[in-house]
Amino acid sequence: MSAMIPNEPAAPVASEVILEGESITKSFGGLVALNDVNFSVQRGRLHSIIGPNGSGKSTLFNLISGTFPPTSGRIRYAGRDITGMPEHRITRIGIARSFQITTVFKGLTVLQNLEVAAQARHTQLNFWRRAKTLEVANNRAQEVLAMVGLTSKPNALASELSHGEQRHLDIGIALATNPDLLLLDEPTSGMSQFETTATTELIRELSKTLSVLLVEHKMDVILGVSDWITVLNRGSVIADGKPAEIQENEAVIEAYLGKAATRTPSGDVSI
Repeated sequence: MSAMIPNEPAAPVASEVILEGESITKSFGGLVALNDVNFSVQRGRLHSIIGPNGSGKSTLFNLISGTFPPTSGRIRYAGRDITGMPEHRITRIGIARSFQITTVFKGLTVLQNLEVAAQARHTQLNFWRRAKTLEVANNRAQEVLAMVGLTSKPNALASELSHGEQRHLDIGIALATNPDLLLLDEPTSGMSQFETTATTELIRELSKTLSVLLVEHKMDVILGVSDWITVLNRGSVIADGKPAEIQENEAVIEAYLGKAATRTPSGDVSI
């Protein structure tokens, strides 16, 4: 992998916890979107955040990625306080995000999209630094093409890709910044079953080398890839644990179904 040009001071020594939130609250006027939320993401895990519509999942992602600051509480990345840090600095310290709505540049080629994203991790101070940045960005873009399965379409316009391919390019744009923590917001949104299966496998592969924080509404995807799950409901954490524990949690089932658990003859619970 190509060496990256540093843009931010080195983070504290890596710990088992890569991301944590402490007493996070976010209010929009009189609406409390998140209320005293605490969570901890272990390094190397695929950690999912789930919950019914309106539970605060996207708001939490927006706070972590620097879209806007929390009303109160702290967010730490690798032991470093990043509360309220703007998005461009969040990217440079090693956190990248794909969005629920595809954000590719449709008038650029696949490779150009990835090169632009790769450059976002760098600061261009002068002509010579810029030349090195472009070289590193191109190398990273070529690597990411293979990671997201688009090696056959580097020169295709993003607008010419299928929906599933555009979603993979969107994930690639996040990967191009060479993150240590990848935030995936509804990556299978709008996909067919075939596209969902391919994307699930992509996520599973990425989680072998990256810490991943996933928001996803398809429960089969969540249960198939997650190491740990945090459940939000009405802006608060109602459960936190391994997939099997979450699947059996009565409060989670009630939040999704509005009724007590429904069990199959084998004793399994479906949410």
